[in-house]
Amino acid sequence: MELLDHTPLIDEEVANILENSVQPLLKYGMQGGDFMLATNILLSGNNYTKVALLFMNIGIVAPGTFYAIQNAYCVDAVKEFWEEKRNVVIDRLRHKDNVVALADGRMDSPGHCAQYCTYTAMEQETMDIISVLTVDKRQTDRKSVAMEKVAFIKTFDSLMSELDIKEIVTDAHVQIAALMHPERGRYKDRGVIHSLDVWHAAKNLTKKLHAVRGICHIISDLEYRFGTISPKHFSFIRWNQKVAKNKSLCG
Repeated sequence: MELLDHTPLIDEEVANILENSVQPLLKYGMQGGDFMLATNILLSGNNYTKVALLFMNIGIVAPGTFYAIQNAYCVDAVKEFWEEKRNVVIDRLRHKDNVVALADGRMDSPGHCAQYCTYTAMEQETMDIISVLTVDKRQTDRKSVAMEKVAFIKTFDSLMSELDIKEIVTDAHVQIAALMHPERGRYKDRGVIHSLDVWHAAKNLTKKLHAVRGICHIISDLEYRFGTISPKHFSFIRWNQKVAKNKSLCG
């Protein structure tokens, strides 16, 4: 494999180390094992810090080398491959009527300290990914709560220009619901149905039921201390699971 010249000249001591290395040497002194490990960490979706922690007693490719390889050889290749595959999917769906898109955002960290929001959209029937984009907090005046809204707008505008979108399904995000309001929303004249993902509704219901379960456990503890245990409190968890499952099925 021939690499571009992104590696500085090496001195004699480093050259001796490389000469005695069991790794195959690529052009400009790049070690084959380091190159393959760095690329595979990225392409497998792993995190360099976690992988380095896993092999902390062995030692792996240095952080600087990892990011240099990533920027020089991987990022552009991944983007090119993604655009190629996406174009094939879009061309196939372009002639389809009534496309239903499922969309959701993912923050890089919880709370109001998130820096990035990755927004993904999928076509319902084929389950093909039709859009992936990332919004930086710096694009929203450093307001993390606005990133998903901006990401939705960019995704929706792009998909509307490419496909015949008749329905879009999202979670119950207040800002997105306002955008899709049939009377006052930004997209009220597009005629696109906005539906809510029942999985998120079931998940939120389960959280509320777990909170109630915590209260029941306190009551059960008090009843145990006073010698009056009620069996109904110990069957609450099973009932909780049935309710969440039934809500998903009803959706």
